[in-house]
Amino acid sequence: MDVETTGLIPGHHEILEIGGVIAKFDSEVEKPKLKIVDEFEYKIKPSRLEIAEPKALNINGYTDAEWLFAPDLTSVMTEVAEKTAGTILVAHNLCFDEAFLKAAFAEAGIESKMHYGKLDTI
Repeated sequence: MDVETTGLIPGHHEILEIGGVIAKFDSEVEKPKLKIVDEFEYKIKPSRLEIAEPKALNINGYTDAEWLFAPDLTSVMTEVAEKTAGTILVAHNLCFDEAFLKAAFAEAGIESKMHYGKLDTI
């Protein structure tokens, strides 16, 4: 999973984009390998754009036009919770992404159903 944000402070700054690949081991083959089950990518309409870091917006390619029809945080986190139920979070620089995910789930009032195990690709 990967998130792009409006800054570096979880709970203060927001997730602008979230994407992920859901995979599982394919046990039907001689040598187990990962099989992609689902993929998702969402833009999220920011609600606190006035406190966003300009550099973060620039790095992440934010424009009002690109995010004009983006869904709100609650809608996206509801879908993410459903798609990721029982999965293990794998991310590059996991602490950053996990902190923003936890803050987003809390803000949306949605319970994450991901497994407690995690893997940082760093």
